[in-house]
Amino acid sequence: MNHTYFIFFKILLILLFLSVFLACCKKDEPIIQINNWQTLYQDSSVWMSQIKFLDKNTGFVLAGNIMAIDSLRGRQFILKTTDAGKTWSKYPCLFPTYNDGARRMIPLNENTLLAGSYFLYISKDNGLNWNKIDTNYTGLNIFDIYIKDSLNWIIADGNDITLTKDAGKTFEKVLSTDFPVPFSHLAFPTNAVGYACGGTSDDSFSGGFIAKTMDGGQSWSVLYPEPWNSSNTSFPEANAIQFITEQIGFIFTENGEIYKTIDGGYNWKLISKKSFFYLGHFTSENTGFCTDTNNIYETIDGGKTWNCIYTYSKPTADVNIIDMLFLKSGEGYAITRDGKIIKTK
Repeated sequence: MNHTYFIFFKILLILLFLSVFLACCKKDEPIIQINNWQTLYQDSSVWMSQIKFLDKNTGFVLAGNIMAIDSLRGRQFILKTTDAGKTWSKYPCLFPTYNDGARRMIPLNENTLLAGSYFLYISKDNGLNWNKIDTNYTGLNIFDIYIKDSLNWIIADGNDITLTKDAGKTFEKVLSTDFPVPFSHLAFPTNAVGYACGGTSDDSFSGGFIAKTMDGGQSWSVLYPEPWNSSNTSFPEANAIQFITEQIGFIFTENGEIYKTIDGGYNWKLISKKSFFYLGHFTSENTGFCTDTNNIYETIDGGKTWNCIYTYSKPTADVNIIDMLFLKSGEGYAITRDGKIIKTK
């Protein structure tokens, strides 16, 4: 009997050892959210503001710490993946001075990034070290940048549109307006045709505006589209704008409306309305994605109906899905208020 107990005790010890060993060796698997969204990265102590992908594998996230990283590098850093989000490397940003920083980040190639705020900056080492492109150029308020190629960039800079044809050595102001708020979004379905819009809702002004170029950004015309022009109202404030062709485009408005144009921005038709839209992105004329404060929705009928495909884990009245994108290859990425990078296929 004692021999039997001894063998049983040894088996229990072996099983306990194996369970501890396997637990120690196990790699953390991505957390599966609803509808196959995976948490690729999580750090609740950081604030993520923007996600961009250069291609299917290479992506960047602009983020910041609550506290400064050190006395030189301030709070901002870049997260980079080269394996479609499986792993992320962190690059604390060293700007020219402690007070410098980035509002927008655009990848030029797999190692080189542009950033804009009141100045234009460039980093050639994944966001680790940044330099001002032109120390004499002071922007009004840079909200968006469109990269045509390595030399030609179009900048939404306050109430102006600015163009460079030599990678920032010289700049040309190609549109100046007296709008009460800045241009905040650029949309270029091709290198020749592009759109710029802005807007706000406050005590002094409520509404927006839209401008169009047909020569690669060299000249611009302010549009007065229907149905707003004939009713003597302004173009709505757009939280997102996207053109999938030179003629077909969508806007997602602050008050929860989605409009579509099929004639290059001159006439728009209301196709859907919710209480609020924050982000919007179409991958084709029929397939699109949008967000409100806590959810990501998908449409497969051109925006007429929307199905929820993701819900933030702790819904609140704040905007909790900060940025998102969907690649032509089908993958979707988003960043959330609680420091998550999530992905779906």
